Amino acid sequence: MHNELNINIGTIISYPAQLPVASELEAIERLAPGATRDLIAMQQTVVGMAQLEQTHRHQMDREESVRRTRGGLIGPALGAVAIVGAVWAGLMGHTEVATALGGGTAVAVVAVIVTGKIPSWRRPIKRDSAD
Repeated sequence: MHNELNINIGTIISYPAQLPVASELEAIERLAPGATRDLIAMQQTVVGMAQLEQTHRHQMDREESVRRTRGGLIGPALGAVAIVGAVWAGLMGHTEVATALGGGTAVAVVAVIVTGKIPSWRRPIKRDSAD
């Protein structure tokens, strides 16, 4: 003889909206007074956290944009200064200094143009983000 015992502990219901419809909230409130208030408070907390995360991401994006703009302006300016320094050193008879400045600058510029990116040892560290 086989005896079977079935116990229903609960039912999981999912809603396409953030909260259940009003009739469901009323039923929940009848079963557990105060539960509706708790559900709404939890939802407000989740929405608040999402808003903070979005604000943080926007701030990080703005900061990255500023860094890229600065790099786009400062990099060529430093390259021009190095080339002018190399020419000046060459005219003054300091061929070793001129070769080092001009050659180093040329190699760096060609490397960035050919690869299209900054060498790995100069790239900022990327932090993993929890999505």
